Amino acid sequence: MTNSTFSRKDELKKVLDDFLQSRLRPKLEELEKAASKDSNLQLEADKSKRIKQYSSETWIGNAAQRANQLKFATHTLKHANGDAKGSVLLCEPETLPKGDFLSTKDLKALTIDCTGNAAHMDVYAFLMLKFEGKTFFELIESRDPDMLCLLAKERSDAEERITAFKKLKSQDAIPRTHSLAKQLYWLDGDDPGDDSQYQILAPLYSLALANEIHSVIQRNRRAEDEAKKNKTPNEHATITIASYPELAIQKLGGSNPINISKLNAERGGRNNLLASVPPIWHSAQTRPPFYVESIFEMLAKRKALKATVTELRHFLESNPPKNLRTRNERERLVFDIIDYFRFFAISLTELEPGWTTDKRCKLQQSQMLWLDAGRAAIDERFASARKVSDWKQRVSNSFAAWLNSELSQKLDFSDVEYEFWSDMFLDAEID
Repeated sequence: MTNSTFSRKDELKKVLDDFLQSRLRPKLEELEKAASKDSNLQLEADKSKRIKQYSSETWIGNAAQRANQLKFATHTLKHANGDAKGSVLLCEPETLPKGDFLSTKDLKALTIDCTGNAAHMDVYAFLMLKFEGKTFFELIESRDPDMLCLLAKERSDAEERITAFKKLKSQDAIPRTHSLAKQLYWLDGDDPGDDSQYQILAPLYSLALANEIHSVIQRNRRAEDEAKKNKTPNEHATITIASYPELAIQKLGGSNPINISKLNAERGGRNNLLASVPPIWHSAQTRPPFYVESIFEMLAKRKALKATVTELRHFLESNPPKNLRTRNERERLVFDIIDYFRFFAISLTELEPGWTTDKRCKLQQSQMLWLDAGRAAIDERFASARKVSDWKQRVSNSFAAWLNSELSQKLDFSDVEYEFWSDMFLDAEID
């Protein structure tokens, strides 16, 4: 038969035949290995029986009968426990709500997974065969005429098999959880003593998203290997390399990953867990506070500090009652202000010790001793001054004077408040 006479139906059947032959071949090899030298007749009979089982008509009929052992799925309970028997879900990305985080909704192409009896996963493999860019299941679902002919000789048999295969997409009318799944009872009413007001929540694992993440990571790793292989001295690679720092691997299913799903088994149970860590902030280059006598006045106009000072002033201007709650709120705001200066002082430790010796540094001596602590390691006189002088008290007094000045627009503060602010700054244990 020439290519010009090779029909679409023949091409479709060839895909199926190649699939069946790939599964038949190891079965025949097993029979030959197990057969004794004096049982050639039995061997031929067994091989003939096996070949008949893998003829397209017989195998498809048998596959249709076994299809009820499997379910297509994008989400499952089995990630919590391989023996969990609850419902699985098949969710198309376009039907899901959009959230503020990566989810199944963001998948551009959905690879459907399969759960169920591992002994019948060959049915899933058959339905996922590709022809003209579509899976066999998609051809069955769209009632492709050539696929109908492939399913059975009789139209009625083909219709029965279509119905059987399409049941892989069926879902429970009422989703069921299971005692082995992770579960959470959520109060959906006002009375926690009324059991009927609770909803049971069972987190579902996105098989579809896990498979896509695995595919992307593997693809990027292959690209990295290719870049390293083709690396030429003094030349840039044209391939973009993606890295995944602190990537963790979670094994699902133990020694039988297929108990979770078919694609989980193909990954060897490997599920990638991306690092969930806060970002590393790269702040602007730290600069010495030159040409100022006090950092309190220098930082006073910064937005974050100014907002906290304003909040404190408004709180005190409201004449709050003299009770513990007022005192706690006042101290919280003052400590927030103190922390702003403490964090600024910590940021200056990035500078080379001794920056206060620069002629541009006009800071008060007490603030030099505070803000350039590293200088003590290279300057004995400076180290001695830090040990014997009362620089901490003088810095605290400067803070109290500055804060009194900031708050005194509508408030009349006395030495009592001044001493209170100073003591709080000392309590912060500046170094």
